[in-house]
Amino acid sequence: MGAPGPLLPSVRGLLGELNQRPTADFDSLHSKESIAAYLDGARRPVPRPRGMDVATVEDMVVGERDVPVRLYQPESAQPLPALVYYHGGGWVVGDLEMHDDTCRMLANVARCIVVSADYRLAPEHRFPVPLDDCWSVLRWAESHLGQRGWNGSTLAVGGTSSGGNLAAAVALRARAEGLPLGLQVLLYPALDSTMSTPSWREFGEGYFLTAAQMAWYWRQYHAEPGIRRLPEVSPSHSTDLAGLAPSIVVTAECDLLRDEAEHYATRLRQAGIPVRLWRFSGQIHGFLSLGAALPEVREAKQAIASLVGAVLANPAVLSNATVGTPPGVIEL
Repeated sequence: MGAPGPLLPSVRGLLGELNQRPTADFDSLHSKESIAAYLDGARRPVPRPRGMDVATVEDMVVGERDVPVRLYQPESAQPLPALVYYHGGGWVVGDLEMHDDTCRMLANVARCIVVSADYRLAPEHRFPVPLDDCWSVLRWAESHLGQRGWNGSTLAVGGTSSGGNLAAAVALRARAEGLPLGLQVLLYPALDSTMSTPSWREFGEGYFLTAAQMAWYWRQYHAEPGIRRLPEVSPSHSTDLAGLAPSIVVTAECDLLRDEAEHYATRLRQAGIPVRLWRFSGQIHGFLSLGAALPEVREAKQAIASLVGAVLANPAVLSNATVGTPPGVIEL
């Protein structure tokens, strides 16, 4: 199916190619054998550009749940803020390589220590396992990063898509457990398992991530609709957002997840949380991982990382115009 919406020319060209390629039939992907075959292909390593050099990059296993992480630390004579980052991939794919270039840019441009978490994946490990792994990494960061140059005060979480879901859920848990967070960075996050917003209908087919694919991802994360409505699974179902971390929310105009993320940002504001909400015009879900095909991605990442760094240095940036809106972005 074509994609006639308000796309950037580069995105329209990319989708023209992608929509001609054969894809999995997610509506019929039910048996253990068919799921295993799909995951075997989807989880194969993909060559990716390394991105920026960072002073220190170290792989380790941390916390009581032995979660693999990759720690990025820029050169600095002063203690730095820290950000725990969760990759996307629909809770079923993804690894430390998936957003290595993004984490490198965040470390260098935002001037922070980045801890990227390689949490366990569904369907072998359904909710709450991935979330508990992510929470374990945050607790480890709080307890141990002071020995590695963390300033001991500003701790943030962030992630893309399903990783944005996990970051939002971790932020909810942090509030409940009394662990203070300085920022949550939600990049086109999946927040509502009911899949019922207008953008789901408008961009559900032909725009890279499809409604059938995303619905399948939700079923793998947990098979029971009732469980999927819990706030730690679908953060948008939380009835109380007061006291959550200040927030940066990024959406893509032609993404089926757009409305649920923007609605969440609106509700955060209504609960008194400082929020910057950026919608990237003419972009699709996952665009930050498509830099090899889309020339606009590097500038988008640079702008997001600069905003993150500005907020980590001065939270008041969320409430004023110190950092302006970059070209191609609608501030909502």
